[in-house]
Amino acid sequence: MAVPVLPSSEVSGDSRGRPVRAGIIPALADGFLPRTETAPRLPPALIPGAIVVLAPERPGTLGHPRSSGRSTGDGPAKTSGTGLIADWASVTGKTQVAAAYADALYRSGTSIIWADADSRVSVLASYATAAAALGVDVAEGADATARRLLAVLDQSAQPWLVVLDGLRDAADVRSLIPSGPACMTVVTTADARVIPDSWHALILPVSPFSARESMSYLRGRLRSDWDQRAGMINLVTEVGGEPGPLAQAGGVIAVSPMSCRQYVDHLVTRREQMTRAAGAVPPVATVTLALAVERAHQLDRAAWPTMMIAAVLDSQRIPSAVFYASAVAGYVTGQARPDVSAMAGTLRLLAHLGLAAIDPQPDGLIVRFSQPVLDAVRAVLTRDDHERALAAAVAGVTEAWPDGEPPAWLGCLLAVCSASLWRAAGDWLWAEGNCPQLLLRAGQFLISAGMLGAALPFWANLSAAAERLLEPDHPEALMIAGRVAALHLAAGEPARAAVRYEWISTQLQRRPGADYVAQIAAQLDLGRSLAADGQFGRAVAVFDQAAAEYKRVLGPDHLETVAATEYLAGACVQAEERARAITLYRQALADRIRLQGTRRPDAIAARQRLAGAYLAVGDVKAAISEYKKVVADRQRELGENHIDTIAAIGDLGAALRAAGRATQAVPMLEQARTGCEQILGADHRDTLARCANLARAYNDIGWIVDAAVLLRETAERCDRLLSPEDPLTADVRELLASISSR
Repeated sequence: MAVPVLPSSEVSGDSRGRPVRAGIIPALADGFLPRTETAPRLPPALIPGAIVVLAPERPGTLGHPRSSGRSTGDGPAKTSGTGLIADWASVTGKTQVAAAYADALYRSGTSIIWADADSRVSVLASYATAAAALGVDVAEGADATARRLLAVLDQSAQPWLVVLDGLRDAADVRSLIPSGPACMTVVTTADARVIPDSWHALILPVSPFSARESMSYLRGRLRSDWDQRAGMINLVTEVGGEPGPLAQAGGVIAVSPMSCRQYVDHLVTRREQMTRAAGAVPPVATVTLALAVERAHQLDRAAWPTMMIAAVLDSQRIPSAVFYASAVAGYVTGQARPDVSAMAGTLRLLAHLGLAAIDPQPDGLIVRFSQPVLDAVRAVLTRDDHERALAAAVAGVTEAWPDGEPPAWLGCLLAVCSASLWRAAGDWLWAEGNCPQLLLRAGQFLISAGMLGAALPFWANLSAAAERLLEPDHPEALMIAGRVAALHLAAGEPARAAVRYEWISTQLQRRPGADYVAQIAAQLDLGRSLAADGQFGRAVAVFDQAAAEYKRVLGPDHLETVAATEYLAGACVQAEERARAITLYRQALADRIRLQGTRRPDAIAARQRLAGAYLAVGDVKAAISEYKKVVADRQRELGENHIDTIAAIGDLGAALRAAGRATQAVPMLEQARTGCEQILGADHRDTLARCANLARAYNDIGWIVDAAVLLRETAERCDRLLSPEDPLTADVRELLASISSR
């Protein structure tokens, strides 16, 4: 059976010295055998730091990889009078070879991470699962989690194997390949041409079974009835060593009373029929696939419609929840009230016949279909069949999305299925005049999972479709545009965010029966993006208008009005309207104390903002006075060890340093650094920022060596853990260079 993700309590491993195994290693197929003749010997190739690629043995693709790009393979499946036609050249058992080797390495003491690499979303989800199992901080989202996980692997002295299974595009794993000296990477792909030269990868061919291996495989599949083995050599001669067709042939024989010799007779007869119909001899894979589908249909009438659903989804990994959805179960059974539990039997039958594979998860199943099977089924679907199956698949994926946040593996697969259905159905999905629910759920999953790099293009495409298919002031069009703007802001593209927010604000103003609160909120969003883009003057003007409108619509005693005043004050600080900024912050603090009391967190935070404004305008005496009150309030309300208390102490230390009292500042900055490290971890960005502040104080009091040591360590962590665009990295490097040059 498949290997489940181990819970973190079982993979801490440090005290017990046990290796870690994270991710779902695909189950070994019935009759699996070691590939001693046709699969590469991995142990000599897998030296620490190596990247080894397992790919089908195709002329022109091995030994000389080309630049990265989407693989075209040998083209799509074709259809003719012969019916199902599949290209099995890419199905040589690469994943099975990798799975067997990973399991063997784990047993010998190597830690394993298995990641499905058919999309970047899949890789990030697999890494997030592995990181959680390792106890790596996952709070900042999948993109940051992946960087943290790779940093752990790169620093590890223990051996690791990372398997990236089913890679289609090298861009999907850009910056996601480990490079540590103790880490080995195995990549499986249907086409070695997607592997860029810059990887310096060793590409190893995986060939079809040899005749000896084919015989051994059939003996393993047919071990329950030895009489069925009669004529195995005839079957191997006819079918050859392609694992897919051989699995289908063995599966059909195993669930029937026929022997291998009798199956060959059926195969020859069917091939002759197909030859007469098409005027050409079909590939043997076409015949074995047709016989397997025919046998599946004889045993279970739901088998073929199930394969149709998989074909229109066009996803090689589908969560079983989609097939268990009442919409899909009703379609495949033709019953108004289907027995959903019967779908499990249908899926097992397809797996037994070599038409699918099943990998158990801790809380569900993943059903795998090879691309040749999907291509072949899709090629014979009529327009009516395709439309009916597509409608059922859309309803099934929508139903399969859970109400709450799905597990990473499930959300990833449902997001991939949703995007695939969008490609297949196009604008038809929007026929009801709204954005399809499954696309909104997929987009929200990408955001909540922290996959911002994948979320931005997804939501941008949604926005383009909404602009084309919905009215400009449609609520969903505005909501989608808001998501895109927020993602641009998070991605460090405030100018693009500002354009989006300005468009939203304009549309809201044009709507009849306008919601004034929504209009003002859009103005605040616009102001924030303008400030982030450095357009401080425009930001002040926008916030000024928003604050005035809140006061007019909601009144001066509403908390939204107070918050708008604080936004305006912050913009005034950036625009160097210092006196006005202090006046506004004082007003906001007085309002919060009057409305909420002195002990409420919002009131304490307002005082902290006022202190920060004093520090920004150079009034360090007033800043220190206010920060002392903030520290006292935080300690009283939250305790000494709360992260907000730690942050307040660090801010007070920074104010003391700005006042030239670095000796007094150092203990506070040390306390802030230590507290952040204990609560957030040594690799958290806030901890790294506190380290930089402490190093500045060390430098001020002449502790040059201590400052340099701390900065070197901080710079290394920034390089490993933060995105290249993060300004903290540049700040730390600049400070280190300044100190080192002294």
